[in-house]
Amino acid sequence: MAEFHFYFATHFSPPLNKLLSGRYVPFKIGVILKKLYVFIFTIFVSSCANFQSTFTNTSWQESSFNSPQDELSCDGRQLVQYNQKYEVYVGLTLCNSDDQFRVYMSDSKNGPYLPVTDTGGHGQDHCELVNAEFSLPNSDNINSGGCSTCSTSRNLPLEYVETWARSGMGNQFMLVESGRWSYQTSKLQCGVIFQQCSLLSKTCEAVINNDS
Repeated sequence: MAEFHFYFATHFSPPLNKLLSGRYVPFKIGVILKKLYVFIFTIFVSSCANFQSTFTNTSWQESSFNSPQDELSCDGRQLVQYNQKYEVYVGLTLCNSDDQFRVYMSDSKNGPYLPVTDTGGHGQDHCELVNAEFSLPNSDNINSGGCSTCSTSRNLPLEYVETWARSGMGNQFMLVESGRWSYQTSKLQCGVIFQQCSLLSKTCEAVINNDS
């Protein structure tokens, strides 16, 4: 947006100011047109800013990656997306055809991808990573935000392993070595279905489940 402001100011403002300066149009009309131009430009910039702030990327790239094996490991389609909010790559391994998965993370697209764990639950808040509409008023109840098709499997503590962990919704993920018991993970269903998969672009869309 800053680049747009600069481009507009350097390319359009000077000739517009010259046009409205009184030489080509009456002075009073020029003043009125200037104010109108500033008003319209302000509304336009505000609208662009609002659009950018609410845009959510729902496309996931089909990409194979290696991850540590455990009791809840899955072997389905693998999808990767860069998460701008947390500045990490999120990797999903599907456990069924379209809506249950395990979550992994990496600070590089090429890996290594390590399991994501929860020190304040067993992964309910991780649905934030795949469902832009997900909310969690009650951190112990994955359905508390209205997602009726969200669910977790049995939880699995990952002990003494490298993991991306956090304790609650919105907190930053940290790469740590887990201790005993408190680093939990599970298979998740987060109110989205991965469909519209393109063989050409090798992407899938995370589409909100209408039943959620």
